[in-house]
Amino acid sequence: QASHPELLRFLTDTLIELKFDLQAYQAILARTQTYRRATLLQPHSPEETFLFQGRPLTRMRAEQWWDSVMTLIVPDLDERLGAVRVDRNYEMAQQLAGKPLQEMLEVIASESKLDQQIKELQTRVNQLQRKVNGRNRQKKVASLRFEVDRKNLASHRKALAELRKQSVMGAQVPARDSDPRWRGLPAQLVRASEVASPAPEGHFLREFGQSDRETIDAFAVDANVPQALMLLNGPLEAYLGHEKAVLASTLETSSDPSTQLELLFRAFLTRSPNAEERAWLLSAQQEHGPASTKNLTWMLLNAREFAFIQ
Repeated sequence: QASHPELLRFLTDTLIELKFDLQAYQAILARTQTYRRATLLQPHSPEETFLFQGRPLTRMRAEQWWDSVMTLIVPDLDERLGAVRVDRNYEMAQQLAGKPLQEMLEVIASESKLDQQIKELQTRVNQLQRKVNGRNRQKKVASLRFEVDRKNLASHRKALAELRKQSVMGAQVPARDSDPRWRGLPAQLVRASEVASPAPEGHFLREFGQSDRETIDAFAVDANVPQALMLLNGPLEAYLGHEKAVLASTLETSSDPSTQLELLFRAFLTRSPNAEERAWLLSAQQEHGPASTKNLTWMLLNAREFAFIQ
């Protein structure tokens, strides 16, 4: 039962009036005084009637956390698309529509066999590539073996390309990212909506509770040890310091420690440091020099204030 029936009716009528344009609807909500109220820090008892005074303090979900960090790493994040992803079952159904049952079964069996061959050949190509790279680092001491490996690699790549042409999904191989804005940044650094769902095991999104889509509402919002370890020792800090990263590029615009401190707090916590934080952190910057900026980035990434929506 709604605690404010009149408000619920108004919101419903507004959504209908906007023809279910969620972007416009969210823009209206974000401009209300109610939306801008301070977060309630005290937990609400389920036994009591909740009278809305402000938004309850909540921890970011996996997708919110990921996107918050991605905006600090990837320039023009909304313009960067993920790898080409096609629903294999839908694509197969489109290819087989109207064909006899026996032909459908033959195509499915052939596709399954090709898929396995592609995986095996891709593994072999990766092994040969590492082998060639190793010989190249040794300055081709064994030049004959290097040349043999290089030719084997080329022939395997050609065979792999031919197999993909035969496959129903052969045309759906993502191209390398050539946009200079993102050169050097891993291809998986995109918005959560552009990452394959569910994300692979071990991915940040899965570790932080993204649903595995095996059951309804399988997501999790509770903290755990693997999440803490991923933040403490994971690659996000290195990505934030990448030369192409938005945060690193912004910090390079000023050499003033006070300005850099302000930029970091604004980036992670959307506020300025208070007097106590400013005095303590500026003292640390004077003592440790440039390394303190990296340490502060790591500290803010792991801060509870960053993890919660306030």
